[in-house]
Amino acid sequence: LYNHNFHDPLYNLKDYLHSNNVVCVNSCTAALHLALAAKGFGRGDKFIVPTYTFVASAEVGEYLDMEPVFVDCDKDYNIDLDQVYTLLKSEKNIKAIIPVHFAGRPVDMKRLLLIAREFDLFVLEDAAHAFETVSNLGKVGNTNYAAAFSFYANKNITTGGEGGALATNDFDLSEKVRTMSLHG
Repeated sequence: LYNHNFHDPLYNLKDYLHSNNVVCVNSCTAALHLALAAKGFGRGDKFIVPTYTFVASAEVGEYLDMEPVFVDCDKDYNIDLDQVYTLLKSEKNIKAIIPVHFAGRPVDMKRLLLIAREFDLFVLEDAAHAFETVSNLGKVGNTNYAAAFSFYANKNITTGGEGGALATNDFDLSEKVRTMSLHG
């Protein structure tokens, strides 16, 4: 259920994203980083990231000593889920995947979530380009995992320069991210 307290400054963002929890941070990069950190990932863990993305999608895991595993993109510039599936059958210690909804084009989230469940992956959507996007599962941001948004000056919705948010229906994850974003 959504928080319908109109005095809550995040009300409109939560409502728009159809998400139970939104944590505002200084950038999409911070949202991605904090989500991985809140899950407790670190040295020895790997994460999948597409080859065609902004550097932040890969560097956020490296902040935690995680190892990025790069996968090529399909014709829509989104991560190739056939390659992801093949990789997961042979690669060990992959704990997360960061799909990027490139230029507002959503990743096939139905298929991705089936893969994530089969291989026990945390799905952290890089939605820097997807604030207004609807995937084949619904509004990007309405997830039991997490989705990170950017409000940088060149994005769909801006805050006049920097800004980001993490959306999730997982209350515990949102509270960990909120605590970590305020000096831990």
